[in-house]
Amino acid sequence: MKILHYMFGIPPVRGGGLVRYALDLMVQEMQMGETVVLLIPGRIPKDADSPVKIIKRKQAVQQIPTYVIYHPLPIPMCHGILETGAFTKKCDGMVYSCFLQNIRPDVIHIHTFMGLHREFLEEAEKLKIPVVFTTHDYFGICPTANMMFVDSICEDSEWKQCELCSKHAYTMKKMRIEQSGIYRFYRKNRHLTDLFHKGIFRNCFSQIRAHAVLDGHMLEQAAPKQLRPERIACSGLKADSYLRADSDWKDYTTLRNYYKEMFEKISRFHYNSKLSRDIYRARLLKTAGTVIPVTHSGISDHRKIRSYGKKLRLGYLGGRVKQKGFFMLLHVCRELYQAGCRQMELHVYADAAQEKEAFLFCHDKCSEGEIADVFAAIDILIVPSIWPETFGLVVTEALSYGVPVLVSERVGAKELLEQHPGCGILYDGTEEGLKSALLELYQNRSRLVNMNHCIQNISISFSYTEHVKSMLELYRTCIQDLYTGLV
Repeated sequence: MKILHYMFGIPPVRGGGLVRYALDLMVQEMQMGETVVLLIPGRIPKDADSPVKIIKRKQAVQQIPTYVIYHPLPIPMCHGILETGAFTKKCDGMVYSCFLQNIRPDVIHIHTFMGLHREFLEEAEKLKIPVVFTTHDYFGICPTANMMFVDSICEDSEWKQCELCSKHAYTMKKMRIEQSGIYRFYRKNRHLTDLFHKGIFRNCFSQIRAHAVLDGHMLEQAAPKQLRPERIACSGLKADSYLRADSDWKDYTTLRNYYKEMFEKISRFHYNSKLSRDIYRARLLKTAGTVIPVTHSGISDHRKIRSYGKKLRLGYLGGRVKQKGFFMLLHVCRELYQAGCRQMELHVYADAAQEKEAFLFCHDKCSEGEIADVFAAIDILIVPSIWPETFGLVVTEALSYGVPVLVSERVGAKELLEQHPGCGILYDGTEEGLKSALLELYQNRSRLVNMNHCIQNISISFSYTEHVKSMLELYRTCIQDLYTGLV
């Protein structure tokens, strides 16, 4: 079987869970005898009339033949979209038609719509090539990809509120820089990145600094404070007062319809959780697919009986961002500490520390080689996301080391706790729920022992090979459906 994968880029320019998952999947598919090809977006030229081209990359990515789209659509990441017209530009579909006829894939696996023209899917449909789409995030049904409005899940299916959430979106100039050759050079050169952190090249890279992803965190230009959703929530103002007039948000209607038409050309969805499946099904009409929880090649079975001391050591692995629930967790821990819970530590493995608290221990963001030491240093992992996180691989990682987890019900990986309820604590995703769960755990440490024993005894597979077999079976189902006329 020949599989063509599409994603929004490769390391070191792009990173995160999506890139890790897609690359691991491609490598394992090749090791299992399949033929794999990768397509990624490349540079956006200054000349808007430059034709779209597809060029084979001189260097393969992990031995995967790689092709690059010259003049792709912009890549907004998770910052939203303001210049909506730039994301719906048409191109000559024959470029994609010739490429697909040359590659001749049996199936296409799309990991995101970012950077991809609608014409790609139109030509794939004409050539009767089935397409699988993985729901890594919500881009395509939400311009910011996180389905959040202020502090709750967005219910705006008409995209009337999208400008408010996109006030800090990248400009075309910034997106062009991030997709440029000089930016790729900058990201590849670790020495330059280190010098940047020391302040030596800050002025030279002022344009890049505004939006660069450095060591996994965003150094974005701040939106006007009065327009940020969190400022609206804190001020008590009504978000409705910031919405555009009907005559002004029609561009978002066009954008929404553009992605809607792209989704209609997907043969089958790969839902990484029931949570993401339900959200997609609430927004789209054609949603046939299968729920297959994601994993990666670095996860294997390291479960063991753990011992616990006097201190309750909480662990948080993730960005210092609101949607991940970091600030809510910090606030709850501060309140508990001030209320007398002094035998408690919060260990944060994230970006550069900014907060100073007696209970807070800040560590650098951990590498894969350090993950065992991280889980050995904590008693329970906290995943307090307030956005509807499509999965949350860190939950699987924790369980693979025998570490109990405390998880918000807004995390797709909560299904692991629903299947194995004794392995962790599931709470309602609110600040009050988190505080109550942590206080109960603090007062009853024996629960840690019970959860750890439960993790040892459950029947759970951490086999990456089994996951890839499930994905290959999904591909075969798509191909079979095409031949039997079901798609």
